[in-house]
Amino acid sequence: MKSKRKRNSNGFVYVYAIGCILLCSLIIVGIVSLARIERTAQSELTKKYHTEIKKGLKEMNQLLKK
Repeated sequence: MKSKRKRNSNGFVYVYAIGCILLCSLIIVGIVSLARIERTAQSELTKKYHTEIKKGLKEMNQLLKK
């Protein structure tokens, strides 16, 4: 009988590993993007909040001077 050659199945393992690495990197990029968006939104809200406080204080001072 002739001996049958085994197929090399390492190709599937490499493709699977590359897929896992790509999936993990996409998840990390998504988390970083969300963090950046959250930081931007937080800074915008802080600016708006401080602006509103300054407006309110200015109006209160004008009312008190009258």
